[in-house]
Amino acid sequence: MQHTYVLTLSCQDRPGIVHAVSGFLFEHGGNIEEAAQYNDHDTGLFFMRVQFACAQLTHDDLRLRLKLFAEPFGMRWSLHPLAEPVRTVIFVSKEGHCLNDLMFRWKSGLLPLDIRAIVSNHREFYQLAAGYNVPFHHIPV
Repeated sequence: MQHTYVLTLSCQDRPGIVHAVSGFLFEHGGNIEEAAQYNDHDTGLFFMRVQFACAQLTHDDLRLRLKLFAEPFGMRWSLHPLAEPVRTVIFVSKEGHCLNDLMFRWKSGLLPLDIRAIVSNHREFYQLAAGYNVPFHHIPV
């Protein structure tokens, strides 16, 4: 059975990180489907997001091997199975068209999210949240 994951990581920038990550995934049977990286020259940090498929290792084995791989780089990382909805909190201001679109896509099954709450600095969308049975929190700013 093939499992697809999203790996996000950050660490101090240095040459060879992309090579090391792609090599690690290759050595463990991973096939990169999508990748993006960013170097922040102001902070000296490197950020990467990689979506990959891997059939050789269980999620727990992959996490353990990633932990060992990440230590020498001082990486902060997370591994998320694409099959699991992403726990999400939505922040919204007065313009609700994006919120409405997100909620519709979520309810239609187009966005694999686990929406925990909607937070806003205005009260306008509490009824929309209630209509989707999502807790609404007003924080006046």
